[in-house]
Amino acid sequence: MRNPEVERVQFTTLVGVLSFIIMAVFVAEVTIMQLYSDFFASLSVLQRAFLDASTLVLFIALPLWFFIFSPTFRDKIQVDGGSSSVAFFLYVKVLAGLYLIQLVIMLFLPEIMSHIPLKFENLMDGALTALFATPLFAWLLYRLEIHYRLEPLADFLNAPITLYVLLLFMIFFADLLQEIIFSLLNLNLTEIQYELLDALVTVAFIAPLLLILVVRPLRRMAESREARINAVYDQVVDAIVKIGHDGTIESFNLAAQNIFGFQSQEMIGKPASLLLDRGQIDLAAVLQQLGNGDSGVHLDFSELTSKRQDGGSLTLDVSISKISLDGPPEFLLLLRDISQNKATEAALLATDAIFREIFNQTEDAIIFFEPGSGEILDVNITAETLYGFTKAELRDAGARAFCDEEAYRRFLGLIADINENGNAQIDSLVSFKKDGQSIIVSLRGKMMSLQGAEVIYSSARDITNRTKLENEAREIQSKLIHTNKMTSLGLLVSGVAHEINNPNNLVLSNAQLLAKIWRDSQIVLQQYFRENGEFVLGGIPFSELDEHIPELFGGIIDGSQRINAIVGDLKRFVRQDDTQFSNDVDLNAVAVSAVSMLHYELVKYTDNFQSTLSPDLPMVKGSGRQLGQVIINLLMNACQALPDKSRAVLLETSFDPQKQKVKLSVHDQGSGLPEELKEKILEPFFTTKMDSGGTGLGLSISKSIIKDHGGQLDFFSQPETGTTFTVTLPISDS
Repeated sequence: MRNPEVERVQFTTLVGVLSFIIMAVFVAEVTIMQLYSDFFASLSVLQRAFLDASTLVLFIALPLWFFIFSPTFRDKIQVDGGSSSVAFFLYVKVLAGLYLIQLVIMLFLPEIMSHIPLKFENLMDGALTALFATPLFAWLLYRLEIHYRLEPLADFLNAPITLYVLLLFMIFFADLLQEIIFSLLNLNLTEIQYELLDALVTVAFIAPLLLILVVRPLRRMAESREARINAVYDQVVDAIVKIGHDGTIESFNLAAQNIFGFQSQEMIGKPASLLLDRGQIDLAAVLQQLGNGDSGVHLDFSELTSKRQDGGSLTLDVSISKISLDGPPEFLLLLRDISQNKATEAALLATDAIFREIFNQTEDAIIFFEPGSGEILDVNITAETLYGFTKAELRDAGARAFCDEEAYRRFLGLIADINENGNAQIDSLVSFKKDGQSIIVSLRGKMMSLQGAEVIYSSARDITNRTKLENEAREIQSKLIHTNKMTSLGLLVSGVAHEINNPNNLVLSNAQLLAKIWRDSQIVLQQYFRENGEFVLGGIPFSELDEHIPELFGGIIDGSQRINAIVGDLKRFVRQDDTQFSNDVDLNAVAVSAVSMLHYELVKYTDNFQSTLSPDLPMVKGSGRQLGQVIINLLMNACQALPDKSRAVLLETSFDPQKQKVKLSVHDQGSGLPEELKEKILEPFFTTKMDSGGTGLGLSISKSIIKDHGGQLDFFSQPETGTTFTVTLPISDS
């Protein structure tokens, strides 16, 4: 929204400029007609019109460019050269318009002047030209103000020579105009009367234009300059106090009012020494010293004290300088309130003391490293106690003081991860004390900024005893796993041994017997074939049977032996598994083996078992037998959760390339888990099948196995929808 006062000022300025232009056009046209009246009488109307219009345009062209277009476009031409073409075309349009206006007036002037006395013909011509040119120049000034937001002729105030020329033009036009008018009026005056009237008319013409174009802009400029100075004083955050030569306060800015709590009118006229506590500096002596010296010299004083109006204490930094003005010297007093800074500094010192206490008394060893090099910058007392080295020894030797080559390599990896990701950790790192005793620590580090510098903050915790307890717990867990495997195998063997071993032994023995019978009867049949030719057995020519029957018996025997191998796998599964988690395991192959072993149970519980194994699944690091046990547990739980055989069990494997994780999920379309059982389902010895021989260890042990493999076991269940168990494992480094 534009300011109405600003619009009013701009409007009056435009009116003044327009008046000056119209006066110039009027005077120019009347002057031309006066000078060339005899010459124009010898020309035709058309010739006179062309000559008058051309002369008027040439007469106006130079002042128009000098006073209007040059000030308006001066800065724009310097910034953007393309604006010069805009100025030129607009300039040509205005001159062309003035030319056409004057041409038309001169063509129709004889008709217009038929009823007007001849001596007023020149005045009428000038008046008509000024009247019809007024809309043209009003449009021009409106265009300049709207498109460029400029006050025409405002640049003259900053260009004294141009302003001087403008004033000369105004005096010239005014004096010329009154001379022309006086000559037409034939006034019967004495010489002194004529001179007085001449002076009065000239002043009457010039006074309004001087008021609009010079006096008012100069006044606005002075007011604006004073307002800007006051605004700057009020926006400065420091107190600015101007002091007279007698040491009294002459001005008191807004910041000074806010700092001291006094209003400006309360302080003006009072001694400036009241602003500072007594006995710190002799302000009168300081002002005298500055008054005798050169301008620009200033004296600075730090941490001077003062009081607010409400009695509060102030701490100030003070700077006193001399102001160079006409008359007696004046001084400028700059006061900066540093009370908050001093309080903040004291608080920082207290905070640093608290931090140092926490730093030294924390139970974790804290070590600050330099990013990149890993050089030790600082350690707390706990770190010195943990490793047995002094702070100076740790700074000199670095991490090699408590790390062997393997541990140091892992430590450098930790530093590299922190530099790249901002934080990292090592759950278990073997370190050494000064006396050679080995300890196990967990390290965690992160990047942080201290006093504007990046450092690595690392905390180390001694987990030697905890690791020992975890190893013992792992041994107990291994025994529980073995017990659970035996429980699972009890169920499997009861079905597999009865359903597979007996009929398989029968098939194997019968196949071997039939193979012997075939070999004995083959001689007789071959003899019969040679004597009687081709014959058919079971719809197949003997010549084909003679070649392929041994292969058929061999296939039956081989298949039966494969079944025996599966039973042998079950027996080996019962044995204690001491395999470390160092093998690359194909989870798809483990899943296929588990499904093969559970085939009887799957067929028993569901008619809709589906297996979707992702191709090219990456290897995982761990124990194939233990992972197989987890899959068997999950499949058995899924089967036993089905209400009938029409419901499905789904087994699926997948790979997440972003997280570098392999996933295996088992979903059943059972009745789901109630809310009250979801929190207990993974607890040891919790089971919903106690009456059918359940031990409640399957899911608990499965969770423990997956955790030992660095993975995670999750489940999602909804009533009447089913349950999904998901195993997530990291891929193998190899």
